[in-house]
Amino acid sequence: MANPQPLNFTIDDSSPVIRYTPNPTFAVNIFPDPLLNWSPVCGAIDASERCDDHSAHVTGLDGAKFALSFFGTGINLFGNLTLGTTFSMNIDGNTVSNGLSRGEGADSQILAKVSGLSPALHTLILTVKKGEDIRGLFTFDYAQVLVGNAT
Repeated sequence: MANPQPLNFTIDDSSPVIRYTPNPTFAVNIFPDPLLNWSPVCGAIDASERCDDHSAHVTGLDGAKFALSFFGTGINLFGNLTLGTTFSMNIDGNTVSNGLSRGEGADSQILAKVSGLSPALHTLILTVKKGEDIRGLFTFDYAQVLVGNAT
């Protein structure tokens, strides 16, 4: 019998299954202000390039939120925190404190690791908490949903 392999899937920050509050700014010819709401950012050099593979959502707004429903046994969130910005998170109405990693690694940092959930539909709500430095930002890159094991 083969060793079971983890079965995961990725939800990008630009996925329509993620609900941002307040709604992101999609300004034309000006840079959106992440201190006022969520701002989508893209690594594309010109308008002919797709943004999906190199995008993120950034905010510096205290109390900004995103919600995401997923079916699985766990979830890992990747992004970045700067200048004292933190976050709180709940899943299915319960505050999650165990497993919050608060930025491990260099590039797409692990913001949170949650495992051990029952295999079911879950709803995650993340709330940004502003630090003392007004320039602090929260960047969300993607979520990795843990579904189970494949044999």
